[in-house]
Amino acid sequence: MNSQLVRDARSRQWRTHRPRRSEGGYILVAATAIVAVLLGTGLAFMRWSTDEAMQSQHVSAGIQSYYLGQMGVVERGFQWLRNLDEGDLPISEVVLPGRTVPGFGRYSDVTVMPINAEGIEGDFWTQSRWYRISAVGVVTLPWYSNGRIDPKEVLRRAVLYVK
Repeated sequence: MNSQLVRDARSRQWRTHRPRRSEGGYILVAATAIVAVLLGTGLAFMRWSTDEAMQSQHVSAGIQSYYLGQMGVVERGFQWLRNLDEGDLPISEVVLPGRTVPGFGRYSDVTVMPINAEGIEGDFWTQSRWYRISAVGVVTLPWYSNGRIDPKEVLRRAVLYVK
């Protein structure tokens, strides 16, 4: 008789069973929400790292173009001015050609310009003249925008004052 009661209790349990809250499928909804949040956070970090990589590439190209401009100032402008005789010193702006530096970029717009040409310092025997030598360094890098790769030029100007 005791075994009969157990069977009846089990059979009633199957008929009147209600699922508990933990058995209602909420764990699936919560897991889906957590996966969605993690996926969104991962995508945001991927976008952020891509933006950081592009910005660091742009800054690096800016530094490189500045030193290319410095190279143009010294290589073209300063050497040209240094090799002139006193009587051949320019009295107006002179534009010199640029040059391509393989593997790095180029420099262009090398200008040598006298400063304060009217009021030359010193007397007849010791005249001092000031010159402003400048050049623009140019580095071209691939720039990704709107799903396309376009070339972007990063320009920096370097200036040297010479007496």
